[in-house]
Amino acid sequence: MNIDKDVLYISTFIASLGGAWFLIRYQVGELLKAQKAMFNKLDGISEKVVLTEQDMHALKREVQELNTYKQKITVLEQTTAHHIDLLSVEEKFVTRKEFEITIKNFDKDIQDIKGGQYEILKFLKRQFKGNND
Repeated sequence: MNIDKDVLYISTFIASLGGAWFLIRYQVGELLKAQKAMFNKLDGISEKVVLTEQDMHALKREVQELNTYKQKITVLEQTTAHHIDLLSVEEKFVTRKEFEITIKNFDKDIQDIKGGQYEILKFLKRQFKGNND
């Protein structure tokens, strides 16, 4: 019976070793699958980080362009305000009176142009009536 007990112990030991080997092999396989999934997640996160950095750089460029545009608008506004300023207009003419005379001359020229248009329309109307008769 001693031999049977020894065989039983040895068989139990071998079966335990076999079971442990299969268990370790299964767990290592599962760990490798989990590791592969984690590496895939890390790759996805790395891609997202790269895309986010690219978006951030693009946004920084847009902010710089907007700042440059804002500076250009500010300069344009200042220049425009300077040129439109009534004082600078008055400085172009010798006196305010001369400025007013020039504006009155513009008004007279505009009235003459309007009057000329009226005369032309009257002439065309007479011609049109004459052709229809």
